[in-house]
Amino acid sequence: AQRMQEAVPRVVAHWVVGATAVWQGHYATAREHLEQGLAQWDWPQYQGQQTRYPVVPGVQCHAYLAVLLWLQGYPDRALAHAQSALTLAHDVAHPYSLAQACAAVGLCYLLQGALPQAVPVFERGLAVSETAHLLPSMRALHGRLGAAYALAARIDEALPLLERALEQTVAMQQPINYAPYA
Repeated sequence: AQRMQEAVPRVVAHWVVGATAVWQGHYATAREHLEQGLAQWDWPQYQGQQTRYPVVPGVQCHAYLAVLLWLQGYPDRALAHAQSALTLAHDVAHPYSLAQACAAVGLCYLLQGALPQAVPVFERGLAVSETAHLLPSMRALHGRLGAAYALAARIDEALPLLERALEQTVAMQQPINYAPYA
């Protein structure tokens, strides 16, 4: 990433390496890359290159840093980064990034047991995903919203969402354990 001259590809590289390191359990490497990605994130530079990238790299760095911080035992800091992802995604009006940021914020609330906060954020993300036909986000948000509904004893609403998440996971040929919390 450091050899790349343009800022946006460097941020993308830091996000991809950081996200991969999160799921591999290499937390120090993940944090280093995600924080470097955020330090180098520059919205004006990205604006001219929007069509080159399917995501907003700054949103993704915040969202993955939120997951990492949650896994490391910092739920308040995780939520702050997830909310930063949501603010940025809203500001740039990018549907996929908005859906991903809603998934991150909702997950932080869900893991804290704050169902009244989690449900509307998941519902917003799912609405954005369905409107824009964002299948990966729909799968994750069906699972997360279904889990939140189930925990809130809204079983009649939970089951169809969880079934859709499972169907979409199978159709996308993703591992089953990846379905609701991806």
